[in-house]
Amino acid sequence: MIFLLYLHNNSRECSSRLVSIVFLLLLVAIIVVQLSFSQFVYVIGQNITKTTIGSPSDYYNNFTISTRGHFDRATGEPIPEYNSTDYLYYDNIGHRTNDSLQNEFMCPSEKEIAIYIHGAWTDEISANEQVNRTSMSLQVNNNTIPLIGFSWDSNTPFSEEGWKNAKTIAASNGPKLAQFILDFKNKCEDSDIRLIAHSLGASVVNSTLVSLSNNQGMNTNSDFNITSVHLLGAAIDRGEIAANTTFGKAIEQVVDNFYNLRNAEDNMLEYIYRNVEDKDALGLLGIQHSLPIPGDYIERQVDTEIPPIQDADGNSKLDCFDYFVLLPGDNHCGYIGFRGLPPFENILRSDGSMDVVVQDWQK
Repeated sequence: MIFLLYLHNNSRECSSRLVSIVFLLLLVAIIVVQLSFSQFVYVIGQNITKTTIGSPSDYYNNFTISTRGHFDRATGEPIPEYNSTDYLYYDNIGHRTNDSLQNEFMCPSEKEIAIYIHGAWTDEISANEQVNRTSMSLQVNNNTIPLIGFSWDSNTPFSEEGWKNAKTIAASNGPKLAQFILDFKNKCEDSDIRLIAHSLGASVVNSTLVSLSNNQGMNTNSDFNITSVHLLGAAIDRGEIAANTTFGKAIEQVVDNFYNLRNAEDNMLEYIYRNVEDKDALGLLGIQHSLPIPGDYIERQVDTEIPPIQDADGNSKLDCFDYFVLLPGDNHCGYIGFRGLPPFENILRSDGSMDVVVQDWQK
């Protein structure tokens, strides 16, 4: 009898545990479904047309300026065989060097180009994907100007030391991008240039503009000015852009319109950057209010433009090492838009903050 009671009680405990486990599994499933549904509803609410654009092979059909292999990613030091202004450019035909740019490069019929500069911890494949995704977002907003990628040695180790090396390499790439801009403007004098930089790409822009402002040809010819610059989630110090700094002075000298798209919800800038640098990023809070602001400098708050989706590039992996994308603006990798998941990676789920960029261009 005692044995039967034991079996009965044990059976009830097992049943109770089973019910608890099933309940927990159902709860987890409901949460996952709700998160997925909320992201779906969010994207639908943005009224973004889901347009199929291009194919994976198009990543490599975009014109690219490359300085890959010019720096030692383990130390940040330049490779001796390249000088400070060397760059390589290539298209879907083949590789070309800057020496032949004047002869080989065809000026755009649109009379303008945009150059996209990626941030830290981005390998060559990811850099090409970002250019393609940016192009998709521009096209959704009825903008079809040629988009050129600037690909640099940013894929340093994901560590504090790797971050320092990435910053060093970013700053050293400015003269290289500046040289391309000078070569392009000498070839296509009546074409405008626009820059779009994400994250640590802002440091490349800083060095580029300073290099251009130090060039006598740029200083004496306003036709050589950069038409517009957009920083997206800029991973540089918020005091670095003040009007009395070399960066601020360069903005006033060689840029017609400068935009900082900031986002106070950006997880990467709010937690990683702030912890490593012990200061706030320009892309998080904007320029310090006590500092003088450069002329033609405009800030835009864009957190609501970036949906709470963890996977922006459509590779079924977390973006920017971030497990906590829960609110609009959280995803540091979403400024340029969001792809669908396979097999819908050629469908754009959201254009991120690129509609703001295009609106600024139209103004």
